[in-house]
Amino acid sequence: MRKYLFPFLVLLFFVACGEDEDSETTTVDPAITSPTTPPTAPADLRVPLIVNLNYFRLRDRPGSDGELITMLSEGDTLYELGEISDFTTAIRLRGVQYNDPWIKVETADGAHSGWVYGGGVSFDPYLDNPTTERLMDRRLRTLFGDSIATAVATHRQDFRRIGSQEEFAQTLRGADRLLDAMLGRMEDILDLDYILQAPDGEMPDLFWLEAGLPGFQEALVAEGTAYDFFTDWKQWGPIARRTAGTADDDYVDLMFTLYRDSVEYYFPAYFLQTWDYGGDSELGAGVHFRLLDKMNKALAMSDLFAPEIEQHKRELVEDITEGNSYWLRKEQILEELDAILDADFGILTAADLERLRARRAEFERGPSENLILNNRQLGIGET
Repeated sequence: MRKYLFPFLVLLFFVACGEDEDSETTTVDPAITSPTTPPTAPADLRVPLIVNLNYFRLRDRPGSDGELITMLSEGDTLYELGEISDFTTAIRLRGVQYNDPWIKVETADGAHSGWVYGGGVSFDPYLDNPTTERLMDRRLRTLFGDSIATAVATHRQDFRRIGSQEEFAQTLRGADRLLDAMLGRMEDILDLDYILQAPDGEMPDLFWLEAGLPGFQEALVAEGTAYDFFTDWKQWGPIARRTAGTADDDYVDLMFTLYRDSVEYYFPAYFLQTWDYGGDSELGAGVHFRLLDKMNKALAMSDLFAPEIEQHKRELVEDITEGNSYWLRKEQILEELDAILDADFGILTAADLERLRARRAEFERGPSENLILNNRQLGIGET
């Protein structure tokens, strides 16, 4: 199970192409054979591109030496016209190194057409469109390297082709490892000096990454200062339902219970976040019992997801035995803990049960300096 880096920093990015470029080189892209004849989307499909910079230049030809046609603003919609340059231009935009091609576009009102630098637009790579596919692949290779870019492409293919619950588990685990590598790499490419000196503090638009990683959602976290990825079980659920066997169905159902909605997050459903980086255990609300029951039943049916389920079980037991702040009253906590101890869950080891019984004795004695109970009562705990 992937451990999230919370929070990690990403590079700030708010700059136009042209005079604001830090550095620039141009290279031929061997993957692009012609500036005017790549495969195109269906004629009735106008693929939108969203400008993510202010003072963004629309030029009369590809390349930074193209004559200015008009200036575009952040949020403007363009439509790609099926043409892409046969070369890429490496431009360092306020700390992020891009190496994108140029794209022929038309403005939304149809008043202007010309060429824009690919690094300055966002797009929807969910569309099966050669231009956006090529842009995504190019950006991945520039920012993360060939190995990660290839792994992202492999994940997209594997996700679409899952045909068995074993392939489901393999694809899920591979994606977790891939995201760890991407987050680690994102830390490596940061220009921390620029981040500290940036006057506007506006985040780059990196949400195009999400489309390259089906099964996950990308989000701004840490008060909008960092990106992270979270498993989106709504995307995995339909795949689990179409495979033979129920191990993947049971695991997805467990994940829906483990989190307050279908998207994985830093805190599970049995923990109430009351501030940015923490909160209180909700032992006594019945969620711990329900989760242990689902884990127990899932493992009884199949051990396909045993490593993940065992990890979730360890974290749940730690929440009971090692926490120091609990939202509910002692009586509610003891009632659920007694139900867990009486249930004879096979997933709980002898060591687990010993820890739970010892913890029950602590709860029985009541609140102390290191054990806060009933914290929902004005948020101050029992006294």
